[in-house]
Amino acid sequence: KIIDIAIAAADKMLEQASKDGIRDVVYFFYPHVPNGTLLGGPNPNAMLDHALPQVKKFCDGVEAKTNGKTRCTFIDMVPVFEGHDDWFFPGDIHETTPGSQAMTKEIWRVMKDKCIAQPSGAGCCEE
Repeated sequence: KIIDIAIAAADKMLEQASKDGIRDVVYFFYPHVPNGTLLGGPNPNAMLDHALPQVKKFCDGVEAKTNGKTRCTFIDMVPVFEGHDDWFFPGDIHETTPGSQAMTKEIWRVMKDKCIAQPSGAGCCEE
């Protein structure tokens, strides 16, 4: 139910973004967090694993739903953080500076690959 509510809210926001002329939205999905954290509990990734394909499907459908006006690029952070529990603060679900840097690097890589918000002289964008 909570995932449906979140997707419905995202749908409204992206509908408005499309009306406002927003061409690209980058949606990055949270990585797996270490087990046994204070906030995450004994199995913190069950909800994330359940939600990920639903959110990705929603994001992948934005361009068709907006008749090509807005694209949603989905970035899965699970593989980026694989094997890096040290990128989280001990006992916490929030990432450390190296974790944030890894997320930033991946987001920027995808933005460059998809030519999102790149200057015309970057060599990746259609002129």
